[in-house]
Amino acid sequence: MTALFEDAVSDGLIARNPMLTVKRPKAKKSEAKYLTAEQVSQVLGQLKDSRHLNAIVLIAFTGMRRGEALGLEWVNIDFEKRVIKVRATLNRVNGTLVRTEPKTQNSRRDIALTEQAIEILKAQKLRQAQERLRAGSKWTPTNYVFTTETGGPVDGRNLLRSFQQACGRAEIHGMGIHGLRHFAATLLLDGKVPLLVVSRILGHSSVAITADIYGHVLEETAREAMESLGSRVAYRA
Repeated sequence: MTALFEDAVSDGLIARNPMLTVKRPKAKKSEAKYLTAEQVSQVLGQLKDSRHLNAIVLIAFTGMRRGEALGLEWVNIDFEKRVIKVRATLNRVNGTLVRTEPKTQNSRRDIALTEQAIEILKAQKLRQAQERLRAGSKWTPTNYVFTTETGGPVDGRNLLRSFQQACGRAEIHGMGIHGLRHFAATLLLDGKVPLLVVSRILGHSSVAITADIYGHVLEETAREAMESLGSRVAYRA
């Protein structure tokens, strides 16, 4: 549309392009909807017998996206250096599960592993080995960390279904798996981890995105910081 008016200006049909005065509507900021630590414990308790438990716990402990967790291969886990190398994402494309490169360069990142996360991954490795033995010739050899009972990739929809059913049993409604990612980010920010560091852990394309999503957490952190600043100076008006 703008190009058409520019042509009209060039042809002398109009004096100036009226589209230049049109302001784009401002995008609404969307604050993250997240689970509290107590709610996460409740949901995980409801998943103790689920084969998807380990994947869901890892997301909560790392802030990874669902597709990133399901796209992990064992080669991406460095137990010695205690890091996960996020190098791909698993999503459904035209009805088929496809492992692809992350959308942005910042999504390619290394995430430090806690002792709990390492225990979860080791438990998953053992479980996978046991399932391989049970499946026998039906086992599909893949390198995925999280697999089906026969070794294939896990459909993100099934993971989401298990999570939401667990939320329902815990009487938590309207929450998606992203709530676990937001839970991790909120705890990091509450722990005074610098915004830039949190942004890199989450794999956001810019710090501005992190600030927009977690503005409510940053405001509370800033208030606490200012109160701390004031308490260090012995002055009363």
